[in-house]
Amino acid sequence: RTLQETPTANIIADLKGKAAGVDIVSNSSSPGSSGQIRIRGNRSLVQDISGNPSATAANNDALNAPLLVVDGIPYGGSINDLNPDDISGIDILKDASATAIYGSRGSNGVLIITTKRGKAGKAVMSYNGYYGLTNALGEYKGFNGPEYAAFKDEAKAGNTVNPGTSNYGLSADETTNLANGVSTDWQKLIYRQGYTTSHELSLSGGNESTLFSLSAGFFREVGIIPGQDFTRYSLRSTIDHKISRRLKIGLNTMNTLGRTNYGGNPVGNLLRLSPLTLPYNTDGTLNLHPLTGLLDAATVNPLTIIQSSGSIVNNDRRLRTFNSLYGEWEIIDGLKYRVNLGLDYRQDQSGSYFGPNTFYNNSTSLAQANESVGNSEAWSYVIENLLTYDKTFKEKHHITF
Repeated sequence: RTLQETPTANIIADLKGKAAGVDIVSNSSSPGSSGQIRIRGNRSLVQDISGNPSATAANNDALNAPLLVVDGIPYGGSINDLNPDDISGIDILKDASATAIYGSRGSNGVLIITTKRGKAGKAVMSYNGYYGLTNALGEYKGFNGPEYAAFKDEAKAGNTVNPGTSNYGLSADETTNLANGVSTDWQKLIYRQGYTTSHELSLSGGNESTLFSLSAGFFREVGIIPGQDFTRYSLRSTIDHKISRRLKIGLNTMNTLGRTNYGGNPVGNLLRLSPLTLPYNTDGTLNLHPLTGLLDAATVNPLTIIQSSGSIVNNDRRLRTFNSLYGEWEIIDGLKYRVNLGLDYRQDQSGSYFGPNTFYNNSTSLAQANESVGNSEAWSYVIENLLTYDKTFKEKHHITF
């Protein structure tokens, strides 16, 4: 219940500020980003031999991320494939407690996630949903029109080689716009109001011998940058059945379809645009090259992110099914044998296209468009055999091994 107080896309974001010794960093502003989690800090340092900073960061994150275990089965890949509404509880193992159970896999700590199961009683159907708005907390501070002109004048005055001159002086359009009081805030033109919404419908119930649950969920997060959003569809079912007093079996299947539109990141280049330029022409059409007459004349209007969205594609479609099956036999009172079987399959299709005459590709020829397509799949299985003895003697002495 505590985790559900803050609506988020994944459980890592849910844990912020709720667990001692657990550090969580939001290392991306893109919708659906999973964030970074550390238990008791970093354990390893890594340097990628390719010299690629992105590869180094990815390897470093993989070596220091905790092990995730869902209903007894190790869980790899994207945490966004797990619907937070399906979780009933999380246990965090730190230090020796983690390695004692999971060996070297638990050296960075372990998150043990328990999902919701059916409860004995009359079948209950429930709905859980919310809708929230997202806005930019603020803008990067930049010059307005007059301040920008004064800044360029100071650059001329500070030129010790050719005093009073600058290659970055005001263009003819900037001079006219300064006299007309133009002061364009490019950030305000691009940022939009985003939103987050989630809906889940579930059914659970059962009797003394059979428990079941079924849930379907929909989650969508739209960012403040045009072209960025994340959507997840989820379908999950569980069943637990007592064959006899000492024997029971159970099944859990979680299936998700996620779509992520990454778009692009225009913020850095927005700050380089002159406030003494106009986003639109006098006839209302888009001013495709607002920096005409300057050294950066090839820069394309950032509003093409909105008006030419069909020429900007950067997305990923992810299909995943995570399944676990268990059987438990109580051999004698206190002594149990349990077998866990897990099958995890995931498939990704990704693609990107940045057409010409857009803010992300200022080339004018279609031959210079950028395109890429990717397709990958991965699967793994787990077989665990557990023998557990759990006994309390004379209501005082408790032994478990």
